[in-house]
Amino acid sequence: MYVLIGGAGLVGLSLAQKLVELGHTVAVIDIDPIACRYAREQVGAMAFEGSAVSTEVLLEAGIRKAGSLAAVLRSDALNLAMVTLAKHYGVTHILSRMRHPDFAEPLRIAGANHIISTVELSVSTMVNAIEYPQVESMMHFEQGQIEVLKLAIP
Repeated sequence: MYVLIGGAGLVGLSLAQKLVELGHTVAVIDIDPIACRYAREQVGAMAFEGSAVSTEVLLEAGIRKAGSLAAVLRSDALNLAMVTLAKHYGVTHILSRMRHPDFAEPLRIAGANHIISTVELSVSTMVNAIEYPQVESMMHFEQGQIEVLKLAIP
């Protein structure tokens, strides 16, 4: 699948790396030429230098053929703009990182299918590790109604 990632920071590059390893075709967009070079040379992703909320850059990066788009830019406002543009260009699977909870509903209205709160995810993971140290991993589905646990059984 062709995946477009807005932002080549730590999250964006780590996501790109995992997706490339899984066999996806990945393109990242970032204003930092060094991050773009790293994405090309070390990650194996395509990289487009420029603003991920520029229609010109998004079209050059192939937003119309993207099966998924991840907005992991430095601010919620930029992620909101990228989500809105992705929806406009017909991307059906849109993910966004969210820093502040005030952006949850605007991101949802704009078209984000998945909104990942970095603070909530970190806190939840740490609480689970403290409360259930024997659990190797835990996944939540259906807004927390279903939990899947991974345990080592001797």
